[in-house]
Amino acid sequence: MTRNSKEFCGQTRRELLWQMGGGFVGTALTYLLARDGFFARADYAATNAAGSPLSPKPAHFAARAKACIFIFNYGGPSQVDLWDPKPALAKYNGQPIPNLDNDPLLKVRKPGTLLASSRKFTKAGQCGVEVSDLWPHLAGCIDELAIIRSTYADSFAHGSGMLQMNTGFLRQGFPCLG
Repeated sequence: MTRNSKEFCGQTRRELLWQMGGGFVGTALTYLLARDGFFARADYAATNAAGSPLSPKPAHFAARAKACIFIFNYGGPSQVDLWDPKPALAKYNGQPIPNLDNDPLLKVRKPGTLLASSRKFTKAGQCGVEVSDLWPHLAGCIDELAIIRSTYADSFAHGSGMLQMNTGFLRQGFPCLG
């Protein structure tokens, strides 16, 4: 069976745009409903609250953001050198990775040694976020940024981890954030 050159991941461009459009419409509808106060209404809250931990909760602070800039540096410097200092990693620099017998991925290949960042971090702004010396001018406006350090991937491979970070899935064929 030959693959049709007009199809991407088993879909035509029209089908792909149709599915992506549903996500954009859902995002726009959520914004419009929130702007009109739909989610804050008592009747909506009463039907969904009922003790459910998944029901919408009021925000701690009023929303102020007007835009979001998503910076994704494919092939850029490591997060350990930019945003995520690891003091314990410096302590164990050059030592072999600890034995993780219950991890099948580390049994397949030789994991090597731990490598600490060579960058210096200093606390900046009122929030006290540690900023790398690679960002000398960013420290002045660090309080205006939202830095997310809680993401993780289910794969050691950078390619599939990058795909999961952008789409939520380890497999190709799903729309991405950017």
